[in-house]
Amino acid sequence: MKNNKNLSPTFPGQFSDWNLYGSPLRPCHQDIAFLNNYLMQWRQNYQRSSIQSILLGVTPEIAEAFSKDKDQLTAVDISKKMIEKTWLGDTPNRTAIEGSWFNLPSKDNAVDVVLGDGILSIINFPTDTMKLIKEAHRVLKKDGTLLLRCFCRPSQKESPTQVLSDLKAKKIGSFHAFKWRLMMALHEDDPINGIAVTKAWDWFHTTFPNEADFSSMTGWPIQVIDTIRVYQNNPSVYSFPSTKEINAEISQYFECVNIEYGDYELADRCPTITLKPLK
Repeated sequence: MKNNKNLSPTFPGQFSDWNLYGSPLRPCHQDIAFLNNYLMQWRQNYQRSSIQSILLGVTPEIAEAFSKDKDQLTAVDISKKMIEKTWLGDTPNRTAIEGSWFNLPSKDNAVDVVLGDGILSIINFPTDTMKLIKEAHRVLKKDGTLLLRCFCRPSQKESPTQVLSDLKAKKIGSFHAFKWRLMMALHEDDPINGIAVTKAWDWFHTTFPNEADFSSMTGWPIQVIDTIRVYQNNPSVYSFPSTKEINAEISQYFECVNIEYGDYELADRCPTITLKPLK
């Protein structure tokens, strides 16, 4: 049975230093540029002096984009520890609260933008995905937007053996890109079953029992490599649904109006999707 993650979704940074993580797990400057361009266009199109937004999670790179005095950003995360370790800190126009993504702190039709980075991968697909989608639909204004960066499986699945081969050929640029490729290679064909994160840890630890040797082989810092230990004995199950699978589930509530990709490593698996509510 798939672990129910709606009570305590676990993103890697929850248990270690967020600064040890990098792209594609964290949004890079291209991803934030997509967000900043959207916010600029939004202000021009709607001629409003402020944007009322909800951030699902406490991604600091996204929070920094909401710096205008009149903007209001509320970040919601179920993990108090994640907020303490990752949040940039409250200001007059942004605050983080402990709460559920399925019960957002807002009235109906009151929010301009709901944002999330990688969040669909750490909740049950499609059951909890639909709970989140319905809640975002509830709080958004008719002209609002749901803006999500997603982690999606490639159309052509690769095997762990292929990932290992590219690793040894030094064709993988970072440990985080390696880890995400490994997770997607081990992912079940059905996104409902996803990938138990312990499976990734077991494969890595069996293949590379000595992390110091792995560090010497790749040149990656041992502190960064150690971040994979968050998956050891961890009951979480991740899902990496394709954009087609995502759109099929949410089409009753949202229309996909744009998909953008960067050009960094694995950017083709990390689209930023712009969704407009059907109201």
